[in-house]
Amino acid sequence: MSGCGCTAHGRGSRRSPFTPTWKLGTAELATRVPLDYRCASVGRYVGDPDGGADARNLLGPGLLHREFSRVGKPCRAPQIDSARAPVDAPFARPLPQGFGPVPPFWSWRQAHAGTYDEAWQAAPERRLPDDFDCRFYQSLFDYEYLYLYRSYTRMSLWQLVILMASSAAAGLCSQWRVRRR
Repeated sequence: MSGCGCTAHGRGSRRSPFTPTWKLGTAELATRVPLDYRCASVGRYVGDPDGGADARNLLGPGLLHREFSRVGKPCRAPQIDSARAPVDAPFARPLPQGFGPVPPFWSWRQAHAGTYDEAWQAAPERRLPDDFDCRFYQSLFDYEYLYLYRSYTRMSLWQLVILMASSAAAGLCSQWRVRRR
């Protein structure tokens, strides 16, 4: 998005090939990459028997974990990253890059929700906690937020074409495709 300095890179599917060490495979040619957090970094820890996950993006393709992930087992790699948060090392945990609203139960939004302790529960009128931060209502990561945004500000997206699968799914599963010139 122009003005906020956000540039996301979309790639084709990548996997770590079956080798004795972790190595990121070559990306396939991409004709379509959904710009949502399912294709961004982090997610559940690959091989964790308890299903542990990085709470910054519970939808991501998964993270390698030194204790749980079996070395050499192929696994899906993120398709979206950026120069600011590249996916370039096997155990890296870069900030997820995506486009769209972030659910309120993700860790960075929960950090602004305030303290719901016993004192708050015992209060006769349950209002927002004293330490509640209105940034909880923002559904973007802090780096995507435009602090000087005005109603007349022009925003631009490049090389994107929207595709709608059906009118019923129009609001749920829109995807963007790179348009070649």
